[in-house]
Amino acid sequence: MKPLTFTILVTVLFSCCKKGENDCNNMKTNLVSKWEIRESIGSIAGQVVHQKGNGSILEFKSDNEFNYYFNGNIVQSGTWLLKAASEKNHYTLTLQNNGNEKVGDVILTGNTLHIQYPVECCDIPYDFTYERID
Repeated sequence: MKPLTFTILVTVLFSCCKKGENDCNNMKTNLVSKWEIRESIGSIAGQVVHQKGNGSILEFKSDNEFNYYFNGNIVQSGTWLLKAASEKNHYTLTLQNNGNEKVGDVILTGNTLHIQYPVECCDIPYDFTYERID
């Protein structure tokens, strides 16, 4: 009886890992795109709504590189890493550039990307909403 229980447990565990891995791979595929900021919340500015065509674009490439554009110019670039978080459809995004690392929570729903970074100032987390533009 114990070997059968062990076999079932191992099968279930590997099935869950496989499914989670596939979900994460799908998320990575969906993340690869250009995203223009629509809303930002945090710091002294509070909530700011950004109009279409504002030029603040976050681009994720399939080779795990990213670029951040402001008015058509790259102002930041580096690498990105995505990991599944404990809640379904939630992920942890790590952006690295020039030895700096920024880690945030990510939710992707359709053409809307939501990234929330931990509190840095004034007890308000940095919260960004982007819209897919390509």
